[in-house]
Amino acid sequence: VSLMQWLVEFVKETMKRPDMLELDKEWAVIEKVKTVILEEIEKNIGLLKGKLQLCETQASLERPPQDRFNEVIKPFNIKSKKLLATLETKFNAAKRKFTELYAGFGEDVKKMDGTAIKLFWDRLKNFADNISKAADQNEELAEKLRKQAEAEQKKAARAAKKNKNKDKDDGGAKKEGSVFDQFAAARSGNADDIVANIRAGRKGARRRKR
Repeated sequence: VSLMQWLVEFVKETMKRPDMLELDKEWAVIEKVKTVILEEIEKNIGLLKGKLQLCETQASLERPPQDRFNEVIKPFNIKSKKLLATLETKFNAAKRKFTELYAGFGEDVKKMDGTAIKLFWDRLKNFADNISKAADQNEELAEKLRKQAEAEQKKAARAAKKNKNKDKDDGGAKKEGSVFDQFAAARSGNADDIVANIRAGRKGARRRKR
């Protein structure tokens, strides 16, 4: 039995919290979040901000009356600036929560880069998989022990039955051999007793033959 198997059994039977062992279901999202790279998102937000700033700069330039660039780009800049601000706020909130999670597992936030984050998700995924594997191994072991116990019970029952039949056979053999004891007993006592015992024995034999 491995340490992981013991842990699974302790949580299930002692703590009575089998729900804590369903990490493979609760953490199924890990496969998706592993593809999310915070550094890339932050970099892309910075690029978008730069492009938007360029649009705002171009929209501030004087243009000929027939040039409708400023007329078209200014509403776009206003809408995009709001959307980008919302996106940046959500990203910062998500990054802050992830940093708290990362630190909560004892990881060094100062070394939190793309490679470290990928390893972090891999460790969590492996842990969830190992919990599920240990639970399956415990079930297989319990079934194996159940079958062994059942086999031992059947073996003990057969042995008990065999011993019972043997005792019965030994008892019958002893009863059949007791005719010598009866003969010896018939010869004991005085003459009248011996004659009476022999006659009684013959009568009993005739009754058994009938």
